[in-house]
Amino acid sequence: MFPLLDTPTSHTSAAATWVDSVTATQTANTSRSRRSLPQLAQLAKTSNTYLTSTVLHLRDGLTSDQRLAAQHRAENIHLVTQRLRDATRVEEWRAAARELDILEGNDAWKMDNESSEFDAPLIQARLDLLNEARMSGDVRRMLYLVRTSLSRGLGGMGNVELYQHSHLGTKDLIESYIDATIETIQRLARTEDKALPPGLDIKDLMEQVVLARQAFGRSALLLSGGATLGMYHIGVLKALFEEKLLPRIISGASAGSIVCSVLCTRTDEEIPEVLRGFPHGNLAVFEEHDREEGALEHVARLLTDGAWIDIKHLTQ
Repeated sequence: MFPLLDTPTSHTSAAATWVDSVTATQTANTSRSRRSLPQLAQLAKTSNTYLTSTVLHLRDGLTSDQRLAAQHRAENIHLVTQRLRDATRVEEWRAAARELDILEGNDAWKMDNESSEFDAPLIQARLDLLNEARMSGDVRRMLYLVRTSLSRGLGGMGNVELYQHSHLGTKDLIESYIDATIETIQRLARTEDKALPPGLDIKDLMEQVVLARQAFGRSALLLSGGATLGMYHIGVLKALFEEKLLPRIISGASAGSIVCSVLCTRTDEEIPEVLRGFPHGNLAVFEEHDREEGALEHVARLLTDGAWIDIKHLTQ
């Protein structure tokens, strides 16, 4: 028997099957291609991030987390610095300065006593003596230490470099010594007559404290010149006065002399009002308004009055 020949129907069926197979393959390839595009994009992004992180690490030696923390810290420093500059009261400035010292790591410097800028062992020894005398209530010992050991430059603590490392304060040891000294003097001032040792009365005690103050000296404030920059002195005086830190001795040059002369001729009760109105005043007190004196006028005044400038407006 002869084999049956393929019929047209069987050819058509085979062709359709082949077309379906090709179509399915193309659809699968297209689907895989579409799925791979996001994956390729993600791979490229990851590679770029890794490359950037590697380059930055080679440059600064920081990990990504460390770099992010440093960036956050820098932003905080910027914000707190702005608060420091915009502060209008001492307590606002002090709070911002304290926070800025923490952010900048200045607190670690304050606690470190290993420094060539001051004699830490000497200050620590004096601090221990003050604390021991005060805690034991030994009036004679406290008085002796205040009378003989009180010094502005003890152990180099007056070194100006010690006050340039931080925004607020200096070494913790120096701050502790100053606090202990103040507490000791206050303890002596509060001592009652009945608590004094034999042979020492209140009058003798106060005389010794006064002598210690004279030996220690007074703080003085010098206001510089600078034309209208003298207005800045008013803010300084206002802040010191409000904190009860205004020295009893104030001097000045040029614009600073005008400011301090006005302030020093007022009582404590009058000073707040003077400081409020002073910024709105006129510091051009040595010549007529809108009139500039010539050299001949100055020479004539010097020969007749012994003064180069006319002070009549200043006296007013």
